[in-house]
Amino acid sequence: MTIGIPRRQALAEALRSAGGDPARARVFRAPGRINLLGEHTDYNHGFVLPAAIDLDVAIAAVAESGVFLAVSAQMEGQAVFDPESPRLSGDSWGSYLQGVAWSLSQYTGRVGGIRAGVHSTVPVGSGLSSSAALEVATGLALSLLAGHAVAKEALAAACLRAERQWVGVNCGPMDQWASVFGQRDSVILLDCRTMDIETVHLPEGLCLAVVDSGTPRTLAEGGYNRRRSECEQAARLLGVPALRDVGEADIGELPEPLLRRARHVVRENARVMEGVNALRAGDTGLLGELIDASHESLRADFEVSTPELDAAAAACRTCPGVLGARMVGGGFGGSVMAVAWADAVDALPERMERLGFSGLRVVRASEGAGEVVGGLEGLEGGDPPLGCR
Repeated sequence: MTIGIPRRQALAEALRSAGGDPARARVFRAPGRINLLGEHTDYNHGFVLPAAIDLDVAIAAVAESGVFLAVSAQMEGQAVFDPESPRLSGDSWGSYLQGVAWSLSQYTGRVGGIRAGVHSTVPVGSGLSSSAALEVATGLALSLLAGHAVAKEALAAACLRAERQWVGVNCGPMDQWASVFGQRDSVILLDCRTMDIETVHLPEGLCLAVVDSGTPRTLAEGGYNRRRSECEQAARLLGVPALRDVGEADIGELPEPLLRRARHVVRENARVMEGVNALRAGDTGLLGELIDASHESLRADFEVSTPELDAAAAACRTCPGVLGARMVGGGFGGSVMAVAWADAVDALPERMERLGFSGLRVVRASEGAGEVVGGLEGLEGGDPPLGCR
């Protein structure tokens, strides 16, 4: 995997600002993710169907004993702490890096220091998991520069622990696992109880477009954690470990709003499995129907959509060639995903702008996290083009 020259220059400048030598730097990238189906099912031990995407966080870093100092090419401030004893920080992006250093030390026993430059193409607050991408890229840099060969599962688990216990978002495992285990031109079917993964290829000519609703989201402010708490309360009342363990016939006696929360989870798990079968059978019409139904469930039963997300999804569905559209991510703002045919994609940005939504972009299912070939030296070409399967 490589990165383009404009990003290389931005990373080199950020690394110099952090006191690092670009000539000695190694570069690590971790992608954001988009989720075809399976929203708010991961922390209920259910099923999800995400893809890593070709928007990512890249970190250029050099080893430095006793200090962690990172400068972002885009965000204000810098992350500075002792990697041996990171302390909780109120800094919105530095706290993710601190959390990963703390969490990795639980696995490796010791984390070395680095000086790093950071550059991201994942829009913050978009529902495309910029936080998991930042965590995974940081984890790769810290572990590989210290000479620790951390297994993929351990890396994803360390980043998940950082987000839950350090940052304070009690999320499920989907985002970190998608960033680590993503496959090009494919989604992964992840069982969030066993952590088993199956690769499911996307049909030729199928595109994933992302539309900004105009409302950024912040999960740590409470809405996301409240939904998780409601699901856990419903599972306790039903006497099961998680809502994955019940069917629709089991939940009828739950009080509101727990009944609707559980109904979304039960039906969304079923939609994931139907979606896998639809992809394998090439039934893209059914896939679009499942995606539309997922949005309606997130709106009416789980109540994590917003008027802006609803309007963006509805606008997408009026565009020729769009099979289905829904909000992506935890909700309360962010983006909408539209699934469309390649021959319709060129007209989508202009059509959506006429309907009041700008900033549409097509993303491609990408490979998971890794080290960038060649570091900051010898990279040729511009930023890689985005495109369809």
